[in-house]
Amino acid sequence: MTTFLSKNKKQLVTDKKELSCPYCKQEGFIQLHPAHLKTHGKTVSDVRKEFPDSPTMTTERYNIQLNISSSGGEGTKSKVNKGETKIVKCYHDNMNDCSHKTKKVSINSPNNFLCDTCKILGRKSLDGRFNDEANQKRMKTNYKKYSLANVILRSLEYPEEVKKYQIRLFEKNKHWIFREDPEIIRNDYFEENLKEYKKLGGLDDIEIYRKNLAVFYKITIRLYVHGDSSKTEDEKDGMWKGTEVWDCWCGYLNGDNHNASLYYQSVDNIHDYA
Repeated sequence: MTTFLSKNKKQLVTDKKELSCPYCKQEGFIQLHPAHLKTHGKTVSDVRKEFPDSPTMTTERYNIQLNISSSGGEGTKSKVNKGETKIVKCYHDNMNDCSHKTKKVSINSPNNFLCDTCKILGRKSLDGRFNDEANQKRMKTNYKKYSLANVILRSLEYPEEVKKYQIRLFEKNKHWIFREDPEIIRNDYFEENLKEYKKLGGLDDIEIYRKNLAVFYKITIRLYVHGDSSKTEDEKDGMWKGTEVWDCWCGYLNGDNHNASLYYQSVDNIHDYA
């Protein structure tokens, strides 16, 4: 393993693909993010002092922060640096049942995107970089990286600490989760999902399950199904990092990791959600 200090001397960068937290041993990070370290009452500076040989960032993440790696030519780089933007439409904007939403993106972003409505309807991105094979690989990589088992194990080891963090994370994100009422997913699997939930020992009745399942989809579908770490179509809402998507879902359920996992399993056991 090779390591070096970042230019600002704050990060110890490694050529390893993933990192683990020195406090809870959770794996799958490309950067020890302040939000995670905060659950231990620590900062990156604390890690550097207490674990001077423990890397805090991967080379891949460092290079992304260091420069605009995919900005194109100098003209494009100049526009990106100036913060220039453009308005783009969904790939399927010509379809009547598309949401027809637009979003403002950086000048170097693709000229189209796949809206949430079309994702739910099963339509695909027309960008060759997001074909089925590549998307399947990304889904598997994301799910391995943000392993459900690792998160639940952490919640068992640090129950109160993790619960408080998850609730805070949900409170931080609920403005966009409930910006519009979460769409009730009308799919052929709902009755099977509910039956599986009850079989697993779930206690919520059908109406609560239906409502909570809609929130589950709203929070997780972009990352778990499509491998897209952006929280919504609006870039201002930010990106998911590490295990935040699962922690936010648990936070919605008041930190009940067990019930949260039953909802996940009730979907995944029926039609391979992630």
